[in-house]
Amino acid sequence: MDNLKHLLFQYFKELPEERQQWQPRVMEVSGVEQKELTYLHGMLIAHGWIEQNSAYADQLESAEKYVGCYRITSLGTREVRGFQDSVDEA
Repeated sequence: MDNLKHLLFQYFKELPEERQQWQPRVMEVSGVEQKELTYLHGMLIAHGWIEQNSAYADQLESAEKYVGCYRITSLGTREVRGFQDSVDEA
């Protein structure tokens, strides 16, 4: 699995209700330098596979808990399922 897919999978949860929750930013991926990790987060956002919570944090009751958090989108979930299916078929 390449680094981009591996990072996306870090934001994927099996239960649909858990996927809707904001998660802290993944700060470490084995074998990936911080500069590349930042780039990979940007690529995930650009593809529409994750979204970042930054603009709406001031509207939340406990904003500091959610600043800099991410969650997978429905497009990201489909992408994860797609590469899971291709691995299962191989």
